[in-house]
Amino acid sequence: MVRIPIGKYLAASIFLWGAVLMCHAVTNNFAGLIVTRFLLRVTEASVAPGFSLLMGMFYSRKKQPFRQGLWFTGNSVANVIGSVLAYAIGTTESALAPWRLLYIIFGAITVS
Repeated sequence: MVRIPIGKYLAASIFLWGAVLMCHAVTNNFAGLIVTRFLLRVTEASVAPGFSLLMGMFYSRKKQPFRQGLWFTGNSVANVIGSVLAYAIGTTESALAPWRLLYIIFGAITVS
């Protein structure tokens, strides 16, 4: 990640992450689900180290621990909001199964 433009790499990685997340909705068997889960982890693996590198580029060593703490706090807040949104999506009446709708909506949010 250090040898390539980090912004473009992270943008592509997050875009692919959202696209793979939406691909979960079209799986029909266990093998397809395992493949999409594997690809999701491959695309997700570079996000945390990439954001750590970005913080190292923009903040001094003294400010980095506080910023990292804010970032991890933001992850926790996003989990709370995402859980409420997942509950709302799960209780909707739709032609699609709620779990498929969940992957499509969260993937679209990630891509956009």
